[in-house]
Amino acid sequence: MSESVEMYLITTARLGKATGQETVPLSQIAKALSVLPISANQMIRKIAESGLVDYIPYKGVKLTKAGRLRAMQILRRRRLWQVFLVEKLNISPEDADAFSCRLEHITPDDIAERLAEFLGHPTVSPLGEPIPTFQAIFSTIATARLSSMAAGQSSKVVRIDAEPATRAFLVEQGIRPGNEITVLAVSEGGSLLVQADNRQLTLAGAIAEKVAIEEPKESETTISNPFRKEEKPVSTKQIPLSELSTGQEGIVVKIRGQGALHRRLLDMGLVTGERIKVERAAPLGDPTEFTLKGYHLSLRKEEADGIIVEVNNNE
Repeated sequence: MSESVEMYLITTARLGKATGQETVPLSQIAKALSVLPISANQMIRKIAESGLVDYIPYKGVKLTKAGRLRAMQILRRRRLWQVFLVEKLNISPEDADAFSCRLEHITPDDIAERLAEFLGHPTVSPLGEPIPTFQAIFSTIATARLSSMAAGQSSKVVRIDAEPATRAFLVEQGIRPGNEITVLAVSEGGSLLVQADNRQLTLAGAIAEKVAIEEPKESETTISNPFRKEEKPVSTKQIPLSELSTGQEGIVVKIRGQGALHRRLLDMGLVTGERIKVERAAPLGDPTEFTLKGYHLSLRKEEADGIIVEVNNNE
């Protein structure tokens, strides 16, 4: 989202609060931003196409739910920076307001939350304006728990309801408010292999339950494609990986067990949805060499027994 669009959103939000009306005349927005009414009209129409505002001809502009959320996020960043600049750097409130107007557009949500924690979660800016709380911003978002996500689903972290030590650990691993998180695999015991900030991490179910997320998006592989030609149904079966023959391949659908072996299999990339192929077996049949994601790995029969794959019944 461009800085210009963000300025229109927060200007609409501030004028609406000042007048006590949800619909703000376009002329007021243009005056506040020091632009011509025709320029404001053109920009508002573009923003309306993205679903952030509703433009009502001859009446004005009204923020949508998504627009209000975005405006609150920006204002929270601005006012947190105002507090930092005034309290920590002894900058005047007026100058702090000018500087924070620049910083608000380049500050990610996770950095804003670190700033709030560093400042002791202030509620009012040096200019006496309320700082929107994190809870208020995300209270309008439908949330779920990370533990409820299936393999292949992605979402954004909303908050972490855990004790400080656990929260600090998760944040350090890239699981922090505003960050995207993807579930790569789910074990029978409820543990999740997740990816955040280009890192992979295995979480126990009890820990994943403490992470609140936005309602998750389905994996692209699970979304139907209306342009795909209709195909005949394929008969499949699920068998242990150890039962595949040389040259045969299957898709990982489940990984049994837990503990160190289970973690080792996940770390090797054996997650649900991945295709694995038998390359060759040792002279005595154990271990067996497989290819996965373009690289080779060897597994003993007892390890392969705990991995369930889906194969074509006709193969």
